[in-house]
Order: sequence, then structure tokens, then C-alpha cells
Amino acid sequence: MVFECPEPELETVILDPSYNLALGVGAIAIPLGLLNLWVGLVVGLFAIFLAVQATILRIHFTGKALDLYRGEKRLRTFPYTDWSHWEIFWEPLPILFYFNEVNNIHFVPMLFNPQQLRDCAVARCPRLPDSALAQPEDAESGQTPTASQVEESAPAKAVTTD
Repeated sequence: MVFECPEPELETVILDPSYNLALGVGAIAIPLGLLNLWVGLVVGLFAIFLAVQATILRIHFTGKALDLYRGEKRLRTFPYTDWSHWEIFWEPLPILFYFNEVNNIHFVPMLFNPQQLRDCAVARCPRLPDSALAQPEDAESGQTPTASQVEESAPAKAVTTD
């Protein structure tokens, strides 16, 4: 299932950076550094890397695609017509944005304002309900079977007693 994009042209939205993930990883690096200096140093350097990436990378939600920019240079374009699913992991404390294109899976650290990202993704690529994703499609008709059809086609369970 591929997303149907809305017909009206939407204005381009450039997401604001968010340093929460970098700060969180940096906060974890401090106690790790007290336990093991090298592990704390590696995690601290990763936090600095995330902060730098949040500063230089930008996501542009255009009317037809998500564009990834470094400064003024466009690095990649991800047309919404190729998207089949997207998700923000973990809702209470968003750390990762996942989206699935027809042939690719992408995981993006949450270096951008999570509420802006959610609003733009919902406006441009509305998701199917989770129940629709869990149901397999009927191979012959291409239709998703209903719950009663699944129960009817399921083999009867044998009951054994000792």
C-alpha cells in the first residue's frame, strides 16, 4: 500500500532543529564516564556528533517530497508517493523517525522538532490505522479480509484431553 498524496499544493515547511536527543545522550555520557572513562568519552563524542548534525542538516517537507539538505545543498529526495508507512518512535520521548519506502527503509534520529515532523507527515502522508496494517491482503482479490472471513478460513483446532 502506497500513500495517496493530497492534490492541493502544500507550502514547504523547514523543520526546526531539536537538540534534545544530543543533550540526552550527553547526559548519559556523564555517569558512563564515571564508570568507564573510555565508554563515557565515546558516548560523549556521539552526543557532540548528534548536536553538529542537528545544526547542519535540515528536512524540508515540500508538496511532493521530503527533502534532506545540508546547508543549501539537497542531499536526498524522498517522494511521498513511494512511502508505504511512517512512525515516530517512542512517542513520550521521541528519539527516532522511521519511514518505509517501496524498496527502502529509513531510520532518522530525532534531530528535528518532533511535533513539526508529526504535523507535516500527517498532512502529507496520512497513515493507515494499525489494524489495517496487521491484516494480510487476500492474494486473489487484493482485498484485506474481514475478521469473520479470517475466522471462517482458519482450520478448526483439535481438542485433546488426557
